This record gives sequence, C-alpha cells and structure tokens, in this order.
Amino acid sequence: MTSTFRNSSLSICVLLFGFSAFASAFVTTRNFATEFRPSEPLHAVKTDSEEDDSAGPLDDLFQGGLRADQDAKDRAFELASSKLRSVSDLGWRERTPRRPSSKRPKLWPFGGDMEKAVQDKPGYSFDNPKSPEKWLGLDDFYALVKDDSPAADLIFVSLAGGRAFAERPKAEKVLEQWWGPPDGRKRQFDRKGFERTVREGQIDFALIWAAYVGIIGFAGLGLVAPFSPIFAPFRDFIDNVLYPFLRTNGI
Repeated sequence: MTSTFRNSSLSICVLLFGFSAFASAFVTTRNFATEFRPSEPLHAVKTDSEEDDSAGPLDDLFQGGLRADQDAKDRAFELASSKLRSVSDLGWRERTPRRPSSKRPKLWPFGGDMEKAVQDKPGYSFDNPKSPEKWLGLDDFYALVKDDSPAADLIFVSLAGGRAFAERPKAEKVLEQWWGPPDGRKRQFDRKGFERTVREGQIDFALIWAAYVGIIGFAGLGLVAPFSPIFAPFRDFIDNVLYPFLRTNGI
C-alpha cells in the first residue's frame, strides 16, 4: 500500500508541477511579448532591411541588454550621463523618501511581467503620506529617457536587476556609483562605475532566468522519468512524511 501510494502520489505531484511550470513559462513568454514593448518605438525607426535582419522570436522579450552590442553600450553611457543625474530624473521627486513597500517587485520570470506597480494597486493614494514609495516600471522608464532600445534596457537592468520594477533605494545606490555621493559637489560621470552596475544587474537578471529554466527543465525531467533516482528524496518524503501524516489524520 505504501509503495503504491508513494509511486502514484509522486507521479501526480510531478505531473501537476510539470504542467504548472510549463504553463507558467508559456504565459510568461506571451505576456513579455504583449505587455512591455510599445507599439510605436521611441528610438529611431528601423529600415525594412534592418527589421528583417533583426526580427526573431526573442525580440519582444525584455532581455536586460544581454545581447547589446558596443554601439548600444556607448548609447547607454550617453543616455545615463546626460539624462540621469538624480532619482528625481527617474520620477521620484520628493526630497524625503517615503517608506519602502512591504513587498518587493516580482522577478521577471516569476510573475514580474504580469505584476502591477505598487502605486497602481487598489488602495494606493499618493496624497497619503503613509503610502509607500512608487516603483518605476519598464514602460515608464522608456518614456522618461525617450528611448526603448537595448541601450535603455542596459540602464534599466542596472537599476532593477532581475526584478520587473526599479525601487528608489536601489536606484539611489546605483546613481551614487555613477556620480558619487550626493554631497553637492560637482563630479564627472564615472563610466567604470556605470559599467559595473550594468554588469551586476545583468548577472542578477541572468541568474534568475537560469534558476527558472532549471526549474522548468527539472519539471520536464519529472514528466519524462518520474521514477528517476533524482526524485528519490521526493519519494522518501512522500513515503516517510506525507503518507503517515495523511493516514494519521484519516485523509
């Protein structure tokens, strides 16, 4: 009985987990493609030949600038150094920061594409001083810098890392690495500091996606070979913990 329950339960658990994981991946991809790219580009319009050369299944996904070329990196440097000197340039205009939200923005592959900014959620009122600090989303960022090219993606990923929204405390720390501490002294933009924050943001972004892909792959393996030795700990858990608990409670 125990063995039968263990095997059937493991199969059901793995099947449900695999289905939900793959469904999540499908929904995430579709939402990336429809939600975060404006219908009209903010940067220079591409020629027909450029569109043919660059079109691909990943073009509508936010990629954190991972495929950006040197021209995009140079453009990102120009944008950041000319348009972003303080958090007020990112939309946070109050000199005294509000309290941070009790919840962090979601990670891109784990529902971040479908999440609303904290200020867009029910019950939020900017006139209420107790309301938390706003989040900066990708579309709003594009509008602020008037660019939605990979150059803008490089800047956004430096501000938000693997999350779908940038938060003021993180943005302040990033800007400090670009311009130095906000002590009123006039400083030049630190390109090395900028490139370091971009690299850190991209590493965070890439690791989160790697973890997501690993989960999907693990679930896929569970669908193909649920009785693989890899799943032995799960079978032991069902046999030694879950089944006795259910039996004890008459379930």
